[in-house]
Amino acid sequence: MSGIPPSPTLSEALQQCVRQARIDAAVFLTFRFEPDFFEQEVLPVLVDVPSQAATVRLMMLEDALLRGRIGDVAVYYDRNGFEGGSARLDIRRIPIRQHGCFHPKNVLLLLEDEDSGTRRVVVATMSANLTRAGWWENVEVCHIEEVESGGKCSFRDDVRQLIRRVKKAAVAESRHEALDRIDTFLAHETWPYATHTVGRRLRPRIYSGTKSVPDWLDEIAGERLDECCLEVISPYFDETDAAPFAELIRRFRPREVRVLLPRDSSGVARCSREYWEAVLRLKDDVDTSGLRSIEWGRLPGAMLSMGGGKDAALRRVHAKVYRFFRRSDPYEALFVGSVNLTTAGHSSGGNFETAILVETENPRPGWWLEPEPDAPLDFAWEAEAEASPSAKLGVRYSWNGGRAEVFWDDVSRSPSLRVDAQGALLFELLPLAPREWVRLAPEHAEALRGVLQSTSVLTVRAGEDPPAEILVQEEGMAYKPSLLLTLPVEDILRYWALLTPEQKAAFLETRVKEVEASHLTLPAPEQTEPSSMFSTFAGIFQAFAALGKRLEDAFADERLREVEHYLFGRKYDSLGQLLDRAVERMQDDDPVQLYVVALCAKQLVGQIRKQHRDFARDRKDSFRDLKARIDAALKVRARLELDRTPPRAEFLDWFERWFLKALPPAPVEAP
Repeated sequence: MSGIPPSPTLSEALQQCVRQARIDAAVFLTFRFEPDFFEQEVLPVLVDVPSQAATVRLMMLEDALLRGRIGDVAVYYDRNGFEGGSARLDIRRIPIRQHGCFHPKNVLLLLEDEDSGTRRVVVATMSANLTRAGWWENVEVCHIEEVESGGKCSFRDDVRQLIRRVKKAAVAESRHEALDRIDTFLAHETWPYATHTVGRRLRPRIYSGTKSVPDWLDEIAGERLDECCLEVISPYFDETDAAPFAELIRRFRPREVRVLLPRDSSGVARCSREYWEAVLRLKDDVDTSGLRSIEWGRLPGAMLSMGGGKDAALRRVHAKVYRFFRRSDPYEALFVGSVNLTTAGHSSGGNFETAILVETENPRPGWWLEPEPDAPLDFAWEAEAEASPSAKLGVRYSWNGGRAEVFWDDVSRSPSLRVDAQGALLFELLPLAPREWVRLAPEHAEALRGVLQSTSVLTVRAGEDPPAEILVQEEGMAYKPSLLLTLPVEDILRYWALLTPEQKAAFLETRVKEVEASHLTLPAPEQTEPSSMFSTFAGIFQAFAALGKRLEDAFADERLREVEHYLFGRKYDSLGQLLDRAVERMQDDDPVQLYVVALCAKQLVGQIRKQHRDFARDRKDSFRDLKARIDAALKVRARLELDRTPPRAEFLDWFERWFLKALPPAPVEAP
């Protein structure tokens, strides 16, 4: 055994690619999906989050998504691969159901380097699902390629074809902003190579399932793969039929073959006895005279151990590798990705799979697998995936407008459905028409809104079928109230004035205490000093000036989602939240400070409406709601009028008129 590639973690490999770049778009393709693990442990790989506290980390990621440090993010996953766990961040989570499994495992990133401004696309092709087991526990495989703007790319058209297939498979979804950004970059900023080879080596190519695996390998590599040694690592097989394996051998006529025998922690073989025997018979059953041996194999124990001790648990092998190599005239080609050695994995009409074919520079290629000396005592075949009929239901909710809809992802009408949340009935549905979005009744939408305050996971029951958990697709997340933290007026102002992510993280850590429940509301902190800059007018003006600068920067960069968050959102640091907190504290806090805060809000909103008329015209309802909240906060003026004598009211009228009057720009004298 020799030449096993280096084995950094997936997180380390992606971090090395991202470096300090801005994430313009990120797309994740996966079969199994754990959204809470993805948000807490995978997404932070893309952006430096200066906090290890779970709650603060989510808040900083929420901040990065809303402020544009991370652009559009989308996860495409198999409906039957959802493994539970609620989602909280503004990420498009798109379930896919098709004939066979939606089985690809890829990460597509569109990056912009902060120093040079260079744009590039990173494409990771792997075997790992977006789960704890996939990223932390299993033995997985991953290969990463990238291409810069203006560069040539051998897999450019392959990735564009993959993007088209994903969009076509997502029949319930019409918006694919992240995929479209990546596709546009590849189409207009990269070019294909004129030749498929560089020197004697084949350039990397990406498989997306448009042909069977043997046909695609034959078309791309042809005779280059003939009469090699063939090594296969796959965790899943068909129950008894070794036909996909036989076709590989028949097509490429390997000299020697080894295939990993997957085992569970107790040593039981994860295949049927019939399949184990069928593989060994292939030497005689397949018509190829050059085949010298077929053996079952195993990876060395050091690769499987989770620790250094003798009693350390063994990691499950979930990698999918097809390795062709010759020791004379050294040659090595790797086909790695999501493709199991199954009929569904290898046929063009089966699963939706992806993999990458790369030729390496290995001067002394040898076997990775050691021969298995003994036959297993026990066998337990495990199917590749199981279907769940009630997972055909899709539910989405728009926080901007309160619209809730359901979608039955099948060619025929649904049965009657029961939808539960947290163990209780949420609503029942009469049979639904196939593949069209149906709006829920207002009372059902309101019930769903209440549930989404604490969880995005619903349970669907269809007749006698087993219940299935589904993830609600949430839109307009800037308008969703924060599940993590509510801040008082002075803290929101202080937060606006902070400049760096490190300052914000440190501030939030002083306000957040970890609790078991997901919803945390904190009272206003006690004042330990009689006064400070943030309890004076200077602090208020500084905070609103910082907010105004952020809004203008966002308008200039066309980050309208960030503008909507700050003006209309329901998060802990939005203007709307500031006004709501001011109204709540109207009878308790200093009325002068609250009055000035409300006037600053009115002044800022007036400037935005005047300077960005198209934006304001397209969001009339949102501005109307914001005006109502400002008017509610301005009612604190009643506490200032005291005896309501005319001179006091006249003074406040005069003060407001001049406070809200926009000053002309200062004249600039010629030098």
